[in-house]
Amino acid sequence: MIQANPDARLMEQALRMTRGFAPWSPQALGLLVSASHVGRYVQGGVVMAEPSTHAFTIVSGNAVAGYRSADGTHRMVALLGPGLVVGLARALSGRNDAAFDFTANTDVVAVHVPIALLFEILDREPELWNSMARMLLRQHRESFDAMAGHVVGPIRQRLATTIERSAELYGCRSTGKADIRLRLKQEDLAAILHVSRQTVNQELNSLSASGVVRLERQTVVVLDLAELREISRPCKQRKALPTTSR
Repeated sequence: MIQANPDARLMEQALRMTRGFAPWSPQALGLLVSASHVGRYVQGGVVMAEPSTHAFTIVSGNAVAGYRSADGTHRMVALLGPGLVVGLARALSGRNDAAFDFTANTDVVAVHVPIALLFEILDREPELWNSMARMLLRQHRESFDAMAGHVVGPIRQRLATTIERSAELYGCRSTGKADIRLRLKQEDLAAILHVSRQTVNQELNSLSASGVVRLERQTVVVLDLAELREISRPCKQRKALPTTSR
């Protein structure tokens, strides 16, 4: 007797939460789910490394994306959480070189789907390409926005932008509190922002002294999201300081 996959419902729900799979019929999604699997990773575990025959989406937790250049240098480039589908854009490009890897930043549960079968279903039902293409284009734009936030502007602004976006997307809110807890090591922040750990530590301490964040072990607790968002905006877009009348 064939046993039903105990993770089938979890996989279907996780894929339905993404824009690309939301309009899929139960039959099409069921076919994909039947060939997919769930991976569970403790902090530091490798969720996926390129090249891979599978794409993945995170159900819970978050992962750090790393990039390995031709000279062997490895650096963290982004924080990823639920809602993204990772690995499809590279498969569409036809490139098969190993450049990115994805490591669990917290405990992670992820759904891995076979790319070949996914494309086969899309080609069989071309109307499904619309939502998939829109999702991939949106992710592409969001990744460019995130990269711009990492490299454009003073380090205080870039740090605030990175923390603010990551906290809103992947942070954990305390019950009954406005605090947002974001598990993120200072070394990873430094790698993403292309600065030294000492620089990140100095800026984080400044934000902490201002009451915007609180620093805990491998965690940044956002205390004032509105102020963090204000710091992340370019100077010309910030609120004008009130002037005193004479």
